[in-house]
Amino acid sequence: MEANMTFMNGDQKLLSTDERGRVRVPPERREALLDEFERSGMSGAKFARMAGVQYPTFAVWVSKRRVRADHVTERPVAFMEAVVEGGSGMVV
Repeated sequence: MEANMTFMNGDQKLLSTDERGRVRVPPERREALLDEFERSGMSGAKFARMAGVQYPTFAVWVSKRRVRADHVTERPVAFMEAVVEGGSGMVV
């Protein structure tokens, strides 16, 4: 596999590319970009363009992160039973 080097948006860190010219983004940088995206309030397409990442690639990163988050966090209660005392006794 041929490895080249490139700069990514003035980050001043050299990033390797594969034989097809795709930039290999280290996991730490990917997570930092996803954190920044969540704080930005920007659309995924606009943020990906700003970050210099192809939108389909960025969308996969976001999707994978959401799947991981779903497995880590407890899901909120979807339904809750409520008992109201002193009602008219009428069932609707």
